[in-house]
Amino acid sequence: MSNLHLPASRLSATIKQGYPMRKSLARAGGYFACWLFFSQMVCAASLFDSHFKAIDDNGNVQDISAYKGKAMMVTMEYSDCRYICSTTTYRLKQLQDAADARHQSYTFLIISLDPVNDTPAAWTRYRKARGLMRDNWHFLTPSQQDMPQIARILGIRYWMMYDHLLHDYKVIRFDPDGSQRAVLNDAGADPAVLLK
Repeated sequence: MSNLHLPASRLSATIKQGYPMRKSLARAGGYFACWLFFSQMVCAASLFDSHFKAIDDNGNVQDISAYKGKAMMVTMEYSDCRYICSTTTYRLKQLQDAADARHQSYTFLIISLDPVNDTPAAWTRYRKARGLMRDNWHFLTPSQQDMPQIARILGIRYWMMYDHLLHDYKVIRFDPDGSQRAVLNDAGADPAVLLK
């Protein structure tokens, strides 16, 4: 049975079980175990037409396609990240402030790169520690099977280096119809450019 169709309890078990993501990637090829391509390409498949399932930080199973119909800011990171995720989170908070100043509303989707370890409890701790408790922010953990597919669709590369999972800095703005409006992949740029 595909993980896409598992009930909540089974999907949760699928995400929590299995060989740890970082060790699995390291064993697959040393320091650079998994390098996903298409980082600069707009993939034909839409994230919001694919019906990927994910567990949110409240422990509920969500269909990612259900977010279609909202203006969104989407990225991928993981709760134990010590490097690029800190920059991403800081920029997303700046982006939220800039949107508020313009009276614009967006749904923020943060999708896990580490399905084994990004449990609802881990994401809840992450949110509380960083003051990310607004209800328009959603932290989603897909299955191990679906995560690489989602990363390919979004054009986000990830790889292992010295037992640490590294990944692209990339924030994507989607229109309510699910189409990609703008991309920010320069961590030094003002994230407000996504609001234009």
